Amino acid sequence: MHICEDARPEEFPKPCTVARNIPYACQDPTKEAIDKMEKQDVIRIVQEPTKFVAPFLAVQKKDAIAIREHPWDYQRTLLPAYPSKYARLSNEDERLHVRGRKDKNVKQKTVYDSNSRQLRKLAIGQQVRIRDPQESTWSKTGTILQIRRSGRSYLVQSNGRTSLRNRIYLKPMRDGPISAVPETAQEIP
Repeated sequence: MHICEDARPEEFPKPCTVARNIPYACQDPTKEAIDKMEKQDVIRIVQEPTKFVAPFLAVQKKDAIAIREHPWDYQRTLLPAYPSKYARLSNEDERLHVRGRKDKNVKQKTVYDSNSRQLRKLAIGQQVRIRDPQESTWSKTGTILQIRRSGRSYLVQSNGRTSLRNRIYLKPMRDGPISAVPETAQEIP
């Protein structure tokens, strides 16, 4: 992006986002509002690249459509800013930011995990109860066929159907011994 050196700070372009979809019911009134603004010389249609672009938002009012500048593009302040404030971060600053973000994520995970408990690993061929998501009951039973790489999800066979389930939706059966491992069962290294 090239910015004219003699441009005033209030003329600096704002970052442009992807165009929003206009609801079907608002398309004709929005087209009429845009045509009206074009006739009043508020906006103009251009066919070539321009220095400035402003995305808009069509807002349904009682009897008309109001065209507004997209609210996410407002600056936090009306004070002018120099072009250097819009410049890309240096590679070192970007690395520091990414490292700080990773450190913050690790800290959040540590705090979150402090009140959680690790569930026991299940073995291939082990009988389990499966939580039914619609009824929120542990009424189904099945057999572990495969352990996924993450160790948190399992392939389970129940009533002749094979499904993938996360560990939190599986409970080992207390009274059920480990059954014979089906031929299709395997552990992924």
